[in-house]
Amino acid sequence: MASLDSEVQLFISKLSHIGDTRIFAGAFEELVKKFDCKFFVISGIAEAGLAQQEMLVIHNLPEAWVSEYLDNKYILNDPIARHCIEAQNPFLWREAIEATASREAKAIMGRAEKYGLINGVCFPIHNINGFEAGVSLSGFAAPPKKTEIRSLHLASIMAFNTLRRIRSDHSLSTQAVTDREKEVLTWCALGKTSKEIAYILFVSENTVNVHIKNAISKLSAGNKTEAVAIAVRQGIINI
Repeated sequence: MASLDSEVQLFISKLSHIGDTRIFAGAFEELVKKFDCKFFVISGIAEAGLAQQEMLVIHNLPEAWVSEYLDNKYILNDPIARHCIEAQNPFLWREAIEATASREAKAIMGRAEKYGLINGVCFPIHNINGFEAGVSLSGFAAPPKKTEIRSLHLASIMAFNTLRRIRSDHSLSTQAVTDREKEVLTWCALGKTSKEIAYILFVSENTVNVHIKNAISKLSAGNKTEAVAIAVRQGIINI
């Protein structure tokens, strides 16, 4: 276990030097894989006016599962998401599943297992005002041990704080373009389609197109390509 603790400390030591969500996601995925974990989701509270699905911050979930989850509005009955908001301490997914009497909730988790989302553990993150975010890990070869959960808990807290710092740094721009619109423009610049961006950001394709349309308008661009060019030239996004 000492070696895994060292891996967590090494991960934490790198965080202050990371200023890009893509690099961050790669580093966090690399860490959890050392614990025989395949999937992660870092999720914050939905802001006022945003759909619940917009609360998803970053993830590496299977694309087919993301599509099924969004299309069927599983968030409404997701026992892990609900338990995460109420819980104070880390918990295994099975604890949340056992605590619910909802047939719909159990069916959702049954579907998740089909995509390899098994042996999950969730880490609620709180501030002085209450629940702030949750980090959920799954796809473990076996249920994680208490010592592993303790190490991953620390890593998850530091990971979320870093992601929040990255988002905050990006929001310091005086441009009217929102953080989410900047993300969408960045992925557009990298050649991703609206469908691909929707998967990455865990939102609907229509939502992505709305963000693109808004960014084009705010930047007084004629089309998506021009909006990306303006955003890069003005330093709104970095490629």
